[in-house]
Amino acid sequence: TDDLALALWGLASVEHEMFKRYEQVYKSTDLTREDFVKMLQTQTGISTKSNPQLSYSPADHFGARQVHVLQADCAAGEHKTLATFASGF
Repeated sequence: TDDLALALWGLASVEHEMFKRYEQVYKSTDLTREDFVKMLQTQTGISTKSNPQLSYSPADHFGARQVHVLQADCAAGEHKTLATFASGF
């Protein structure tokens, strides 16, 4: 469960950074879906240090260009980290 908790913490960190950027762009915390999507499509370099850096555009909503590569060890009930912030697949 530690890996799941870390993944959720990383997701929450990214969301927090996005909400902070929304507040900077719109000078408000009155969030609307339309404004959030519009703002997000112009954001680059969203970094939380625990997840790969994210960048978005109107044509690209994927965000990440890197991944953490893990290998499951089902017998031991754990995983091994093979690479962090890997790209070029």
